Amino acid sequence: MSVKTAYKALSLKSDPIFKLLMTMLVLLGWLASLGGSSIIGLENLYKEWNLTQKSRVNIYLLAQTETKSIDDLTQTLLEQPYIKGIKHIKDEETAELLEPFLTEDHKLELPKILELQTTKATDFEKINEIVSQKIPSAQVDDPTEILNSIASGVRFAEAITLVISLVIIFVISLIVSLTTRAGLRAQKRQVEILQFVGASDSFIAVLAVKQVLFCSLIGFVGSTMLTVASIHLIINTWPILAKLVLANVWFVAICLPLFICLVAVLVSMFIAKRVIRGN
Repeated sequence: MSVKTAYKALSLKSDPIFKLLMTMLVLLGWLASLGGSSIIGLENLYKEWNLTQKSRVNIYLLAQTETKSIDDLTQTLLEQPYIKGIKHIKDEETAELLEPFLTEDHKLELPKILELQTTKATDFEKINEIVSQKIPSAQVDDPTEILNSIASGVRFAEAITLVISLVIIFVISLIVSLTTRAGLRAQKRQVEILQFVGASDSFIAVLAVKQVLFCSLIGFVGSTMLTVASIHLIINTWPILAKLVLANVWFVAICLPLFICLVAVLVSMFIAKRVIRGN
């Protein structure tokens, strides 16, 4: 018996339960891929925001602060290796920032703001120490606490996504196991005929796995196309998010469905051998 004839004799993919398998692989693969891509996009957003916050530190001074004290503070800060420059915010810019919080007839002496351009190795404790020594009334906008809080939130979201992905993989493994068992048992007669004409258990198992692979590839292509379409829809709806869709987002969008395809094939190989030997 030729391989082609044997393949036709054991036609699992024509079984309705295998059509259900393809549908579930597409949908669950799409959910896992979109979820993974989203969390990578969130990580990109956090890294960009984190870099922006760490590269800029504001110091707020009272309006009555003497120019000499400000110059002395500026000179001391510029001596630090992690400070690249200091910008004195103009009163017009400060007024524009405070405008939403003030009434038109309210007169207020505007605070003075120093904006520090810093490197990644910024020592916030040292900056606070210098400012406290030079101008005790000044306030440093230290983003460390909020950075740590947001980092914890991002890590928590990543952990939740990982758990959901593992659940999806478990569900897919269970579905593949059940459909492979059901498909082979439904065609028990064909399996016995193949064994009668001399086909080995391994040969029959390979035939079954090839058909699961066919379903898995359809699931991979379908889920990947859905994910790509979803990402493009998100970008077109919110163009500001386009800068977050980097190469790592597309990598995850493709690799997760591919990994699910691999899991499906490995599970079907294990189950097919056990079911056929049981016959």
